[in-house]
This record gives sequence, structure tokens and C-alpha cells, in this order.
Amino acid sequence: MVKIRQASTVKDIQQIIILCKALHNESDYYRLQPFDKEQLEESLSNVVFSEYGLALLAIDHNEVVGFFIGGLTYGLFNKELIAFDYSVYMVPTKRNTRIAMQLIKAFEKWAIDKGANRFRVGTTTDIHSDKTSRFYEFLGFKACGVSFEKVFNHGC
Repeated sequence: MVKIRQASTVKDIQQIIILCKALHNESDYYRLQPFDKEQLEESLSNVVFSEYGLALLAIDHNEVVGFFIGGLTYGLFNKELIAFDYSVYMVPTKRNTRIAMQLIKAFEKWAIDKGANRFRVGTTTDIHSDKTSRFYEFLGFKACGVSFEKVFNHGC
């Protein structure tokens, strides 16, 4: 049975970093960018040790098989509290199970308990983006925009 629990220690952060490296290697998008373990560790610490962030671990037989990292922010035009994801990842062997749903539902409960009015998620990894979008729609999310990126080439 899979257990979902809040990350709360440096050891938990190190477990997430291992999976983040796997995500980075698997993603056609992120693989083209540098992987800075120290920066990732700092970013994760800012989430794990903040009242406005939450990192959740999915643990199956004492092995971390997935995570959900998210936070809270206020809307640009008002004080509406919005929950959002930084990243969601499942090891390939645990995809198409209920684990991702459990992670998202656990984060959603936390966000509601904190007073959030909205929950926004997205996909930028380019790992099964169509399936991921359908999964979010299945969970009740509605598409609400498109993301664009421009990369600046400094010093070359």
C-alpha cells in the first residue's frame, strides 16, 4: 500500500532530489537545461520549511516513487489565495496508478485547509503531456491558458 506523507526533513529533500534528477533526465525539455543540485536543494528547502509550501512524498514499500511540490500565492488583482504546483513526478513503473491522484488530492486538501480558492497545475516536462492534460481534466481542472517561452543566449 502506498503512503502519502509530507516531506519535512533534509533526508526527504534528498529523496526528492533523486527523483528530480530522474525527471530532468527523462524530460526532453528539462534535459537541455543545466541541473544544479545545490540550487534545487535550496528551492526545495524553501518549500519544505515554509508555511506557504508543501512537498508530498509517495512511498511504496519504503521507496519514494513520486512527489508533488506546490505552494500558495495571492492573486495579482486581489487577496485570493491560489494553490499551484511547482512539479509533480512519478517513477515510470508507478504511472497509470492512483498514486498521482492521491498526491494531488492530498495537496488539494492542504490548500483548502489553508484557505485557497483556486488550484492551478500545468505540465512543462514534455513527458506524456497529452495524457497528463487528460488526467488533470479528469480530476476537474479546466484549461486556462497557454505557456510560451523565449530563451536568451547570453555571451555567445
